[in-house]
Amino acid sequence: MNFLKRKLTPTESIILAIIIAFLSFDYVLIFCCLASLILNNAFLPVVYSKHFWLSFEPRLFYNLKNLFFFSAGEEFVWRILPFSILIWCLRKTVNRFLMHLILVIAVVLSSLNFAFYHATQFNLFIQGMLGVFWSFLFLKISEGGNRLFLASIAVILAHWLYNSFVLLNGYFFVRYWGGL
Repeated sequence: MNFLKRKLTPTESIILAIIIAFLSFDYVLIFCCLASLILNNAFLPVVYSKHFWLSFEPRLFYNLKNLFFFSAGEEFVWRILPFSILIWCLRKTVNRFLMHLILVIAVVLSSLNFAFYHATQFNLFIQGMLGVFWSFLFLKISEGGNRLFLASIAVILAHWLYNSFVLLNGYFFVRYWGGL
């Protein structure tokens, strides 16, 4: 519990973002494996399909660079801008319980919107949960609005690393195991 109250150094914040990216990737793989077992059908993100790589493979590293800008854009829309405005508005709130309640509701709504934005089957369980992880990462590092820039960098890094892990894992899965 002490970790939740302790202020993180910038280095610790970036390390936390990297850990969250790895844990997000692990969560998605475990979820997809369990869903595949329960549904008795292979359930993996589209990057594990041979058809995805027909147009994507020749520009793999170019697309990894562009993936950073897509991750940054999504984070700006779904977390950085809404939470920055909300934190700024709630800073003067005397009632800490009410402030935390409003932030939790905002995390849930932001994560649901983020999941529905991706618009595929099971996105509520994948992108919705990732949205919760990344929202709490942003809120933890921002320290009540005092370090919004560092929190923005950390959450963009976590999102980009996660996307890169999934993309590279899908690439190697298709290339060396034949894909779906």
